[in-house]
Amino acid sequence: MYNDLVCTHNNEKFAYINPHSEYEGTFFVENMGITYPDEKYLVSRADRTKYSYRHIYILEYVISGEGFIEFNGETYKVKTGDFYFLSTHSSHRYYSNPENPYTKVWINLGGRLMNEIVSFYNLQSGIAVKQMHCRKTFDSIYKECERINENNKAEIYRSVFKLVMHLLNQLVGDTACDVLSPASYKIKDYIDANIQSDLNLDTISSRFFFSKSYIIGCFKSEFGISPKQYILQKKIDTAKNMLLETDMSIKAISEMLRFADSHHFSNTFKKQVGMAPVEFRNRDGQSS
Repeated sequence: MYNDLVCTHNNEKFAYINPHSEYEGTFFVENMGITYPDEKYLVSRADRTKYSYRHIYILEYVISGEGFIEFNGETYKVKTGDFYFLSTHSSHRYYSNPENPYTKVWINLGGRLMNEIVSFYNLQSGIAVKQMHCRKTFDSIYKECERINENNKAEIYRSVFKLVMHLLNQLVGDTACDVLSPASYKIKDYIDANIQSDLNLDTISSRFFFSKSYIIGCFKSEFGISPKQYILQKKIDTAKNMLLETDMSIKAISEMLRFADSHHFSNTFKKQVGMAPVEFRNRDGQSS
């Protein structure tokens, strides 16, 4: 390991150890394993912020027992059923409760994609703890990591990434919009910047790695309407500006805003505005 990592334990079983992880840029598993009860168990990591390629994110689930995390001057107690997320963006220590040492399963991850996900989930503060029913997900990740070899690594990493995203969705799920309100604004900004694209929940979900249900709930909680309603509203507002400020044809506007055809655009516009696009354009000309 690195000289900024101090470990005191010898009661672990490893599913996977990748000694070259810092060179795999997009997404990688550094290592994964199970820690068994050890009253002397302790891990201490220095801040790796100055080594951008060495940011490691630690995801752990406490199967039984108790432990402690020291992070930014605070001490957190974790117990059976707790899932927690840690980042090496800050120094931290975590260790067993000597009176009731924990058994836990853990995975250390990194890569540019993980950096982006952590930023999007607003987890840069570096720590999150939550009671979660996620033992089966960790077991699935562990089984995948046991199978890793040089021939199937890319395939396994894709599978592990999906499972990790499931864990993070659970982590932010119930209180996501309170904790991660910037997420809904990033989605809104993305819609605003791509209103002339073929936008839908599938494209947004693929872009931001969130489930459709999460996107709908978070967006609606923040703005009072669903993403689908907002996209339509934004397209109609854009169409109004095009009708008033340009001499583009109805067909050209409908194509630019990705409606099925001009007939569909005109019907949708009339339903939303109360008049057809031609009437809207002509009425404005008469009123001026």
